[in-house]
Amino acid sequence: MLDKTDYHLLDLLQRDCTLSLQALAAAVNLTTTPCWKRLKKLEDDGIIRACVALLDAARPVAHRFYTGGKPSSTAANGISASSLRCRTCRKC
Repeated sequence: MLDKTDYHLLDLLQRDCTLSLQALAAAVNLTTTPCWKRLKKLEDDGIIRACVALLDAARPVAHRFYTGGKPSSTAANGISASSLRCRTCRKC
């Protein structure tokens, strides 16, 4: 069962998943070890599935992605743009 601290952590991560463990811990009034344990439990329970970067589809860079540390176009990798579209919102 999630508590107020878990919800606060999730809110912070949804706003900025690049926050350091120290920043997250300070924001929820925990030390780093208990904060890390909570984050790990949220991951293990499937509540946190991934940390991702959201790209602006209106910008040219959104039509490219990175694999193996090298920029590659989707077409060059045999991946269609339709396979990169959001499958849940159906707005893409």
